[in-house]
Amino acid sequence: MFSHQIAEMAAAVMAATPKDGPLTAKLIKRALEGYWADKMALVWNADDMHTAANQAGRALTKAEAAEALHEICRNHDADNGVTWETLNFCAGEAGRPLTPAERAQREEDEDALIVAE
Repeated sequence: MFSHQIAEMAAAVMAATPKDGPLTAKLIKRALEGYWADKMALVWNADDMHTAANQAGRALTKAEAAEALHEICRNHDADNGVTWETLNFCAGEAGRPLTPAERAQREEDEDALIVAE
């Protein structure tokens, strides 16, 4: 997400703020629904990045996963979009190799998420 999009969402929430009462979760939800009524976004998160790294035999820290997502956002090809292949490519050399114990854990439970410290 780019900073101008965050600013636009914040402005939408502020516009929904009542002058004489508290800002509630219901009002925030309504404001964000209004903001997104004519937009769409596909969201990838850090867990997706960790999954891609783990499938490549790698482990990322939380910071490395976040940075990888930001790098993908800044540099992706808008004609092709962002796919699992994009995440797999980015994760392929990032972080550190999984340890033998972590590999065994992934073999036992392929949904196990290994996050480096």
